[in-house]
Amino acid sequence: MTAYIRVLGGTLTGNQSFAGPMAKQHRMAVITIACLGSIAELWIRPDGKADMVMTAALAVIVVGCVFTCWRRLCIISRDLYKNTPTNP
Repeated sequence: MTAYIRVLGGTLTGNQSFAGPMAKQHRMAVITIACLGSIAELWIRPDGKADMVMTAALAVIVVGCVFTCWRRLCIISRDLYKNTPTNP
């Protein structure tokens, strides 16, 4: 969804915004850390399940993506408002 909003903004304003707390590089970092954490969780948990770290990472990504989408939509609306000609 964040990528679709970025492309929409690029189409409407001519500028693509990669802003936001959960842009692609941040999402990939969270997933990488979660994968490493899941390995550690698998070794630590006695029941052999490794789902808590990945569930928490997914929650962080979802909340961050909502804020990222909101921020990008605000940037798009600001740019559209700034570039709108006023009627005399």
